Amino acid sequence: MLIEILGKCPQIKVLDYLLANPFESYTKQQIAIGAEISRSTLDKFIDKLLENKILILKNSKYELNFNSEIVKKLDALQEYLAKKELEKQSSYETEEFIKYSDEELDKLFDENTKDVDLDKLEKEIELNEEILINKQEYRQLKYNITCPSKNPKNSYNKLDLTNTKKYYKIGGF
Repeated sequence: MLIEILGKCPQIKVLDYLLANPFESYTKQQIAIGAEISRSTLDKFIDKLLENKILILKNSKYELNFNSEIVKKLDALQEYLAKKELEKQSSYETEEFIKYSDEELDKLFDENTKDVDLDKLEKEIELNEEILINKQEYRQLKYNITCPSKNPKNSYNKLDLTNTKKYYKIGGF
């Protein structure tokens, strides 16, 4: 709910995920995957969340700090947004509900499903993560890609640019 209002920045994605699943403890990898951000992005700001007492670290797992005023306010905002959405949804014409048998429901909510490969999922998210760069970084990256011979020591020249073809076709450089 917070993402629709506050945007898709990584911190909001993490808070939105944790507020939607408030009573669990998570590893960094689980938080990153749940919030659909890369682990390296999470590492950039998770210490700040701990510093501001938004998260608590217990036995190498992270959980929301419900004693924090910030978390209380964010939780209240999340609850308010959910109520507004429910009111909005209930104002629409009622739809016919699909009726499922007990067997069909068991199949839908089967807890014995195969475990998800978190490492594979993390790599997938990392490859598809949207990043923001400013104009100066964009110009530097553009220069380094188009003129690699003029700048052989630059780390950008060592990047694997196989995934940038899609970007070029869309209208990159």
